[in-house]
Amino acid sequence: MSKNIRELVEPDKQQADSNPLEHVVMLHWFCFSYIGRDYVSNQQVNACTYTGYEDNNITMAMINANKKNAGVKSDACLISVSYLAHMTKEEFKAT
Repeated sequence: MSKNIRELVEPDKQQADSNPLEHVVMLHWFCFSYIGRDYVSNQQVNACTYTGYEDNNITMAMINANKKNAGVKSDACLISVSYLAHMTKEEFKAT
């Protein structure tokens, strides 16, 4: 029985090893731009974040979470969402 299990597992492992890109995580990258007030000084600010998601659909929950990451209050106005590309984190951060 061990032999049968090995025969089933080894071809899959060999196939995965032959394709190094199979385990690469690709993300959909977006740029979110806001105008609003910051938490610290309550001054008007413009804010921008670059965020990668596995899915290319943007939901209100994602926007609200992204506002927190941008450092703006929840009533900040989203003025732009730009789709950048489908790429790895390493590709996105490349110089």
